[in-house]
Amino acid sequence: TDLDALIDGGVKALLVAVYVVEKDLVTDFPPVKYLLHLVPKIKRIIESEPDAMAREYLDHLDAVVAETRQRRGDVVEIAQSYDDMRRIIAEGKLALVNSMEGSHHLNGNLDTLDEFHRRGVAHMILQHFYTNHAGGTVDAVPSTYPISKIGLHKYRFELDKGLTPWGRDLLDKMCDIGMVPDLTHAPLKFRRDAYEHARKHPKRRPLIMSHVGVHALAPYAMNPEPEDIRALAKQMITDPDIRCTSPSQHTVTLSGGNQQK
Repeated sequence: TDLDALIDGGVKALLVAVYVVEKDLVTDFPPVKYLLHLVPKIKRIIESEPDAMAREYLDHLDAVVAETRQRRGDVVEIAQSYDDMRRIIAEGKLALVNSMEGSHHLNGNLDTLDEFHRRGVAHMILQHFYTNHAGGTVDAVPSTYPISKIGLHKYRFELDKGLTPWGRDLLDKMCDIGMVPDLTHAPLKFRRDAYEHARKHPKRRPLIMSHVGVHALAPYAMNPEPEDIRALAKQMITDPDIRCTSPSQHTVTLSGGNQQK
């Protein structure tokens, strides 16, 4: 990351994502098997437990930030909470906010969520490329993409698999401690379950879909449909203003829960 470019560009906070490759990739994408023998680092990542690798990443980020501060001074800091992030920004520094892409990083242990939250993980995408303890997933790589044609994502996606009991406990815990749940990569059934469950939680927390299009412009299972957008808007603390423009310049806008085209 170019620190000078971030500072010169006026970036105040940067979301830094932890992603450890799911073990399913080895059986789903045969070329990875050869890499295991050729690249020791890849072999160690695949064969290690995801929670252990996530801890290693967080340790590495701590070390990088410490080295940066030693070289450049007090210019960057990892935020441990929302108030902490506001303090860091007010002091004129770059705030780093930890994120995780996929609840497989918990390795099935909900207690690990508390540990990661204490280390500044403020946001987690529940699903990723493969079905995990929380529920099913969608085909994030459309069949028209070249990488699909050479063998990636050939297994059956569980589009009809909603939020599991473990997933409901995970969502409850995230709402309790204030970690933002992200429904990107989750199928519609999962998303519907999550909206309903989050609405019943005593603490009103926002749900987000961080990197998607809209189904009206790109009809893939991963992209939110109108009911998703309305549900996400209702869960927001403040009225949203969401816009998405396709290459053909068609625009879908949502302001305060109303959709226009």
